[in-house]
Amino acid sequence: MPPQPERAPQPTADPAPDLAGLRAALETLAFQPLADGVRTAAEALYVLGWHDGMELDGEALGRRFRALALVYHPDTGAAPSGARMAQLVEARNLLTRQMGRRRRLRFADILARGEG
Repeated sequence: MPPQPERAPQPTADPAPDLAGLRAALETLAFQPLADGVRTAAEALYVLGWHDGMELDGEALGRRFRALALVYHPDTGAAPSGARMAQLVEARNLLTRQMGRRRRLRFADILARGEG
């Protein structure tokens, strides 16, 4: 019996969820380096791709930093950028200081305290 051809994958009924996820990923990856560097917590959140309503803890910060470093590291990144990598480091350091001994920071709390 001859081999049967493989069926082509069927398109999803609604591509909007896929597009929303792709848009969020691109916004996270495609930040524009800030002219004056990372000076506020809000700028740090922007560089790391955090959005309103998201909670930040030390583990999540580390995961996000490592994921973006794989993209932007000037020696080994998929899309090397010294400027973006430097701002990732600045953002991580600033948020680590802001967190101090607290386990979590919420985006809204940072903005409410006037740190944004």
